[in-house]
Amino acid sequence: MRISFVGIKGGIGKSTIALMVAKELSNRGFNVLFLDRDIFSFASNLAGIKNSFFTQVARGELPRDYFKDLGNLTIARLFGEGVLFFKEIEELHKDLVKKEIMEKSYAELVKRKKYDFFIIDNPPYVTMKSEVVEHELSMFRKIFPNEEIYRVYLSTGLLEDVEITKKYIDETEAEAPGKALGIIVNMVVDKEKGIEVLKSLYDNRFLVGVIIPFIDELFQFQGSIEDLPVIPQIKNFVDSILKMEKKIITY
Repeated sequence: MRISFVGIKGGIGKSTIALMVAKELSNRGFNVLFLDRDIFSFASNLAGIKNSFFTQVARGELPRDYFKDLGNLTIARLFGEGVLFFKEIEELHKDLVKKEIMEKSYAELVKRKKYDFFIIDNPPYVTMKSEVVEHELSMFRKIFPNEEIYRVYLSTGLLEDVEITKKYIDETEAEAPGKALGIIVNMVVDKEKGIEVLKSLYDNRFLVGVIIPFIDELFQFQGSIEDLPVIPQIKNFVDSILKMEKKIITY
């Protein structure tokens, strides 16, 4: 199963949740590949991964040391930080040799273990037309044409974020392969308002709806992945995914 985490905003909140989901699945004995294609590289930085897959390929090099195994969990850094990936993709468009290196090395990565789950951490406001999506997803589909693809959307409780997120969900679901899986309202300060926001975003397209309170230790987390706590809402979220159970999760 491939689960992409998407939202109008990136950064620590979305990446932390995606990483907690990946960690919880791996703790339960599943082999998980976490593909970090977020421009902030939060998970990769926590794992101490300095090299990125596309940066090395763009230089004409065989990619090395861009992933790390942490038990059943593998973290792979796909892009350099910030806007570097635009330059990297441009290089790959120019050179067929580099493209061949990219496709061969990517296949080696995703097939090096029999992964049960592929967790994708995306840049903010990513679309199906974004090059950061097109290249990686097209390679993935060639290798795993029948793999189930799902999306988890994240929003804060801010009114302006909610309205933009609604539009973003409609636009993405109209063109993206696979299905919507979950909607998460993150960093909620007022529980009742959080419930109202979730109700406004949650519809029949979603299996699971989750409200996550603001947790200071997670917002400022800079430790190791091994020390990252998995909060109860994420454990319940994983339960629902594994059972394919329709559920609303609060705190």
